[in-house]
Amino acid sequence: MKRFSRPTPSRFPVDMQQRLERFGRYQLDPIGSGITSDVFTTCVVPFVDYVNAGEAEQEDFLRELHAVVAADPGGFASYGAASLTWELFGENALRLPAALPLIDGGIEFKLARGLPPATILTGYELRRFTHWLDQRRAGPE
Repeated sequence: MKRFSRPTPSRFPVDMQQRLERFGRYQLDPIGSGITSDVFTTCVVPFVDYVNAGEAEQEDFLRELHAVVAADPGGFASYGAASLTWELFGENALRLPAALPLIDGGIEFKLARGLPPATILTGYELRRFTHWLDQRRAGPE
């Protein structure tokens, strides 16, 4: 007889996708979104301990974050997750394999708006985008 097991508790609050959506809207348009910077208090501050965590724990955090926004491909929550990744890990995010799908999702979100990459991407995003383009040009290995 199979026993019921409790699901593994998430490190994220139940409303995390909504928090990420608000954060994404704020990050894309801090003035026009009507959202105040206190969004950092609910979306970034609770997770700053992961900055100094071990790489395995950071990777687990990022994979779970990706799962939170899996139902929102290309939406504001996905952009919020990419923004959270940058806020927490900065340039180190580019060295964390689990961060790359989140970052790429944020870049795709911005590119879908039809503006030139150089005008809408941050420095980190532009570096990742350039790397991505170089890989595409080189083709499969």
